[in-house]
Amino acid sequence: MDATETRDDNGPLNDSNSTANAEIEMAEGEPGAYIVPFAVDGQGGKRLDSLPDSYRAWAANELRSDSPWYEAFKEANTRYDEWLFQKREPGEYLIPFGKHEGQRLDAVPDSLRYWAIHPTRASNWWYPSFVKENDRYEDHLAATRPPGMFPFPWGQYKDLPLQYVPQDNVCWALRPENQGYGWYERLSDANERYLHQNVLLANL
Repeated sequence: MDATETRDDNGPLNDSNSTANAEIEMAEGEPGAYIVPFAVDGQGGKRLDSLPDSYRAWAANELRSDSPWYEAFKEANTRYDEWLFQKREPGEYLIPFGKHEGQRLDAVPDSLRYWAIHPTRASNWWYPSFVKENDRYEDHLAATRPPGMFPFPWGQYKDLPLQYVPQDNVCWALRPENQGYGWYERLSDANERYLHQNVLLANL
């Protein structure tokens, strides 16, 4: 985060009114109505849903656990994240980083998704929510897309539907040493379903 941004320099603004704040949430019918208990850029009374995702992640980080507003904020932020997750359809999540920032998850290259979910990105503030949203989107694709249409994730056949990729290349990609790649489990599952589908068709 930018070190020049104002966080909680003025201290908690409403830590003694957590009950009232919860009532505001209920009255508004959405967790985003929670009033942030610290100054944001020098201003108090900001709604939770007015903060950028990166700002919310900053405040909910355990590094802020000594702040008097931390526990209440973290609980409110968790409720808000869960509400957003339930409200969004699979793939509607907006990319929070890089040149694709602001684009829908279902509109970006598969290679970006696989890059982002790699464990080496786990220190990024967006990682937990991205992995959760990507898992849901992948589950949606697995349920709605024929396994043979799974886009092969790398090499000379990258982005080609699985059904057009020689099985020798698929087996090479699924070697145990490649298990650390974000696409590995999804490719393995798609290929298993694809081969099973072919066996069923051959027996008709």
